[in-house]
Amino acid sequence: MRSAAPLPYAPPQMDYTLLGSYVLSADFTVTLGGRSWTVPAGYRTDLATVPRIFWWAIPPTGAYEIAAVLHDWMITDGIAAGLVNSREADAVFRELMRLAGVGVVTRWCMWAAVRLAAPFSRGRRPAQLWRDAPAVLAITAAVLATTGASVWALDRLAHLIL
Repeated sequence: MRSAAPLPYAPPQMDYTLLGSYVLSADFTVTLGGRSWTVPAGYRTDLATVPRIFWWAIPPTGAYEIAAVLHDWMITDGIAAGLVNSREADAVFRELMRLAGVGVVTRWCMWAAVRLAAPFSRGRRPAQLWRDAPAVLAITAAVLATTGASVWALDRLAHLIL
């Protein structure tokens, strides 16, 4: 479901290179809340960095991939240049997913995942991680419980069938 409002960007022009990697063939600019960021042509991204084990639930491509391009740049070049901090980058990621029509569960799970990964990512300097910790922990617990229940149910179903 897409938002009725115009999106704050035109889709980036990207070329697939190899093994899930893309390179921007033109600058990609996003304006949101009076701020603008430009990802330069030549920037390499893997879109949404989702571990392969979770691709069944959240594949690396989807309505959120455009938000992922900006987020990848923000957590590398944007933070290094002092244009944004880790918390702001993650909030912009979540907001762009909302504007692109990504479902509430998917976008909050993806936001929680990037906030959870922040302390383990070199150069992220996770700004105010403690402020988001309750939400991140609650979402992570819900996802783990849901995943565990799904695996258990599939196991039981397989046991009955086989």
